[in-house]
Amino acid sequence: MQTNRSIHDPSEVALLTLSSFGPSVRIRIGGLVTARSVKYLGKLASKLSDQETRDGWWSELRDEIRSHARTLCCWHVVGYTESSTIHDDVCVLSITGTAATVRGLPDLTKDYRLRRHWEMQRMSMQMTHASSSSTALRAPAQQEAENETSASEAEESASRQQVRASLLAKSKC
Repeated sequence: MQTNRSIHDPSEVALLTLSSFGPSVRIRIGGLVTARSVKYLGKLASKLSDQETRDGWWSELRDEIRSHARTLCCWHVVGYTESSTIHDDVCVLSITGTAATVRGLPDLTKDYRLRRHWEMQRMSMQMTHASSSSTALRAPAQQEAENETSASEAEESASRQQVRASLLAKSKC
């Protein structure tokens, strides 16, 4: 059986902020995972390099919690939360969640790819529509060829929408 692990890398532990799931989703709980870090803020400001430093701190904690989940043989962290507490120049970063293996989640990568493809089609159709305003300057043979191309693109788009609808219907099952 295949499990959905992450949108970016299938071997990476997925961090899910969801805490409740539909009846078709099956969850095997591994245990509570948490990671904390105390950082001295000192003279960090809102410069880009300082923001990147803080982002790096969070990335290190996320990697640590993923490692904890893998140790428990889990590919998801559900109920994932991040929090920080600042007192003077000291910051405590905390990440918490429940390591689990989740089965029955919809494949979000398919929806993402279909949406991106659909948006690219829509943009190209808008560009075609914008360029068609100057059709009076084109030769009649060129206009006819463009109209045939637009009709075939519209048929392809309708076909893709039907495929997308059927995929969405299957993912709900």
